[in-house]
Amino acid sequence: MHKISFKNSEFHKAYGILCSCASVPKETQRPGVFPTFCKIPGMGNSIRHRHFESEIFFIIQGHGQMRIENESVDVSAGDLIQIPSGHFHELINTDFEELQFLSVYSENRDAPSFAPQYNITSAPPTPNGPLHLGHMSGPYLSADILTRYLRQKGSQVSLISGTDDHQNYVAFQAQKLNQAPQTFRSSMRTRIINGFKSLNIHHDEFTEPKMESDYKAQVQSFFQRAIDKSIIQKEQILFPHCETCANFLVDAAIIGNCPDCQNPSHGSCENCGVVVMPNELHNIRCAICPGSDKIPKLKKASVYTFHLGRNLPLIVSDLNKLETSSKIKNLIQKMLHRKNAKVLVSHPDPENHGIAIPSSQQSIHVWFEMAATYEKFAISPKKWISCFGFDNSFYYLLFIPSVLKAVNQESRFPDHVITNDFLNLEGSKFSTSRNHALWADDFLADASAKADTLRFFLALHRPSTKTSDFSKLEFYRFAKDLEGTTDRLIFRAKSLSKVPTDSEIESDECKRLLRDLELCLGPVNFNPRQATRKILTLIDLILEFQGSSKTELKMLETLSEALIPIMPDFSRELLLALRSNERQQHESNRI
Repeated sequence: MHKISFKNSEFHKAYGILCSCASVPKETQRPGVFPTFCKIPGMGNSIRHRHFESEIFFIIQGHGQMRIENESVDVSAGDLIQIPSGHFHELINTDFEELQFLSVYSENRDAPSFAPQYNITSAPPTPNGPLHLGHMSGPYLSADILTRYLRQKGSQVSLISGTDDHQNYVAFQAQKLNQAPQTFRSSMRTRIINGFKSLNIHHDEFTEPKMESDYKAQVQSFFQRAIDKSIIQKEQILFPHCETCANFLVDAAIIGNCPDCQNPSHGSCENCGVVVMPNELHNIRCAICPGSDKIPKLKKASVYTFHLGRNLPLIVSDLNKLETSSKIKNLIQKMLHRKNAKVLVSHPDPENHGIAIPSSQQSIHVWFEMAATYEKFAISPKKWISCFGFDNSFYYLLFIPSVLKAVNQESRFPDHVITNDFLNLEGSKFSTSRNHALWADDFLADASAKADTLRFFLALHRPSTKTSDFSKLEFYRFAKDLEGTTDRLIFRAKSLSKVPTDSEIESDECKRLLRDLELCLGPVNFNPRQATRKILTLIDLILEFQGSSKTELKMLETLSEALIPIMPDFSRELLLALRSNERQQHESNRI
């Protein structure tokens, strides 16, 4: 029996309130229970926070409001509230009298649950150039890590992407290089696929719109359904037109300043995320004729538009549930206040760079095309996880979901969204035009490093909610250290002597790290940065371990399992070394 008394306890400030802690000693091989007596002064509140442990609040005295994620409930003396693992929560005292409660949590947190089937989509790359490491650090590596983790947990997962063939960036870049568009596009697609292979990223489906016979018909059918339901409207607008090259200016063909933040923009601003109609840009110039000093004229053109302001309310409840970066939240709030915001759905395109609208010289805009291809995920019974970067947040969070919901009320918002900010290179943005880039398909050959090492480094520096930086020198040093460490781990795995009578298991620290790791790699709180840091801590524990061989063997086995999503090749190599050791020990015991 263990009695706890909070009489005459010392209170300390924690989570913005006063707390007095005590703990129940652990039983053999069982997690401890940690009760905390807490006080909130009149009209005060705890800081909104979350942690890995599940928790229970028992209200002893007073009245308040309990908020867990986006739900709230009134509480008073005698109420008990269960707070699931990893959920943001806060308790607000709604009275002038002190509110007292007992918090009880255990390290034996709720295990995350996973659906039996998932579709994971990553933003299709545009084949106007190869993929660089900035691209890889965002949606592509994240989608692959998440896919491997969910499969490890028993779910059936389809990882899906493809090339974004109809962007006019492809045709104009081919023109700049004096290549046939189809030849250029095909060569860049090959380099993109090779970039994925170099980092051990494998898709179950990787579409090629230009070469798929039913793709065009599917998009045109969706476009017609939107017309029939009056979801998109045809209207005359003043469209920027360059008299020098005779192009209507959109996307790759236009350059100006974002009307919101004044940063350079082609219509979709990488700085603040806002997307505007071509004629809404400031200081418009033709990007195809950079040497021309002629200011493009505004020419009347009949195009289709989507009234975003009118349709955003269809998904506002989904948007309010999102836990995402402050930059994305600001973008969402900004667009929710723009009741008259419209988005381009078609544009003049005599050269048919995109999918043509029958009997016209117009093409369906690539982002409306994207909405058409995502409908199958929005109506599928499988859970849908969408992975993309901040620069495409407007389209993937606002435009595509609201179009899908408007055209088909059975469509649903993605079950989870995994977003990222930008990875810089040596302090500056990756740039193809300035040749300031490290190409994914050939970087490892030059760096003489392994794919697993680069995967781990990119996960460790992933720009989750703000920009981060890639330094070649730092990577080379890291690669040397990590690959030396993995060699040591393999040597230890092969040379361990297994003692049959030893009854030790992993340390509590090791078990806790592995439990925490589960939460970092699930779709709800996906955070590869935290996961890799915890893995490095686990590796340090193993390398410094001085206990029994059986304990070390178990720790190496759990490390092998933890590394499956991030370092699949090394994980397999470590497991084979452990099995080889086991076979050798078995043969030795027989002799």
